[in-house]
Amino acid sequence: MRRALLLLLLVVLAASLGPRAASAANGGTYGTTSGEQVQVLSSDAYPVDDARNQTWAEFLSRLVHGDELATVTLYLAPPAELSRICGRDALAC
Repeated sequence: MRRALLLLLLVVLAASLGPRAASAANGGTYGTTSGEQVQVLSSDAYPVDDARNQTWAEFLSRLVHGDELATVTLYLAPPAELSRICGRDALAC
């Protein structure tokens, strides 16, 4: 449950960060077993890992949601980068 809450807080996304996040990230749009498309980007501070990004896409697709999932971009970032982007005390933005 705690991981799910943290994830929901981290649904920060490149839409709000613009090209800055996309240029410093790896990932893309992942198809899920439910047939949905989910955008997942990981900071370039992490090794490229499409399996990890796919896992997050699947996780998001299993949460209660509507059509908005197609408009969400999950940007995964380490704490230092999150603080730099969102502010020192932020858990997400």
